This record gives sequence, structure tokens and C-alpha cells, in this order.
Amino acid sequence: MTIYNYYILWLRKVFIHVLPSIHKQTISNQNKENWIHK
Repeated sequence: MTIYNYYILWLRKVFIHVLPSIHKQTISNQNKENWIHK
């Protein structure tokens, strides 16, 4: 396995872990804004 392959695997792993938390963060922020606007 080349270092490049390893790097891509690592990136994908990080992406999979980070993306859901970012998504949750934006959803909670949207909810707060909606609540404030009501």
C-alpha cells in the first residue's frame, strides 16, 4: 500500500467522522434561528 492510498483512507475516515458532527451543528444552529424568529 502506498502512502497516497493510506492518506486517502485516512482522509475518508476523518471525513466520515467529521461530517455528521458538522451537519448536527448546522441543524442545531438553524433550529435556534427558527426559534428566535418565531
